[in-house]
Amino acid sequence: MAPGPFDRPVVLAEHVALQRHLTLAIARAEGCVANVRMVKPAGWLHEAVNLDGRQREWSVPSMTWALTTAIRESAALLPTPAQRVLESGDAIVLLDLAGSVARRLRAYLLYRPDLLIHWERSDAFITSDPDNERWQRALWRTLVERADGQSPTAI
Repeated sequence: MAPGPFDRPVVLAEHVALQRHLTLAIARAEGCVANVRMVKPAGWLHEAVNLDGRQREWSVPSMTWALTTAIRESAALLPTPAQRVLESGDAIVLLDLAGSVARRLRAYLLYRPDLLIHWERSDAFITSDPDNERWQRALWRTLVERADGQSPTAI
């Protein structure tokens, strides 16, 4: 069934070049393309299961902001380069570090939810790098404890 004039069909396409190619192909086949949403598969999945939470507490910007405090509180667990960032007192560099950690945790949420679930339920290490796992697990647990809603791994 063809979409109506007020429908907004969704087309999943991984990158801009593919989106452009599909737009042109639809235009050739249908004569016109209007009101079509081109979405990356990860973005579509993100929307479908509401991974950001009720108040967007699991979005990268929200986690970044929350992590600036959590990183300061967990300084002793952090690797030496991250500890130097804290010692420098540079808020911009701290925000950049928190953003990097937030993006990594978001990637774990999308691609390694089993790891996050394990971190929430157990103190045992499951990777071959327990030093890095220790500080990342501590920061993830802090985010989960302070979140208004449930952990996104519970979805």
